Amino acid sequence: MSSSAFDAISKFCLDNDKDFPVRNQAFAIYAQKLKEAIENHKQKNGRITPAQESTIHNMMESESEIRGYVVAAERIISDIKETAIEPYKSSFNWKDYWISVSSSVLGAFFYSVLLVIMFVVAEEQIKSWVAPMVYERQSIQTPADQNSNNSMQPTANASAD
Repeated sequence: MSSSAFDAISKFCLDNDKDFPVRNQAFAIYAQKLKEAIENHKQKNGRITPAQESTIHNMMESESEIRGYVVAAERIISDIKETAIEPYKSSFNWKDYWISVSSSVLGAFFYSVLLVIMFVVAEEQIKSWVAPMVYERQSIQTPADQNSNNSMQPTANASAD
């Protein structure tokens, strides 16, 4: 597979405002047909010379062949789009939409209620987890912290002055 074939298909697609997926699919079709043509020639003749292979390449890279690859690629891509999108276009209705929205809201509400119940039931357990962290932080205070706390409190001598 030569880069000139890809370049020729790319140029054709750019000149005719075709998208990259069409170009890629057209090149895949070209590559598959080239492979089949070379294998068929080898089966019939036993081998293939470089001149014969070059002739096959030139024949398959003609303007009319490239146009055929692009048309086939467009057909394949449009068929894929139709089969992938069509089931969703025809099945949409507002009733199903609102059922989905309400079930999501209801599920979120039940989840919130479940969390509240769990926190109420496990209140003592949560306190037992949090309390050591609070008491540990209070007991970690250094003497300097305690002095700064004491200096902020008014003393009896300072109020007498």
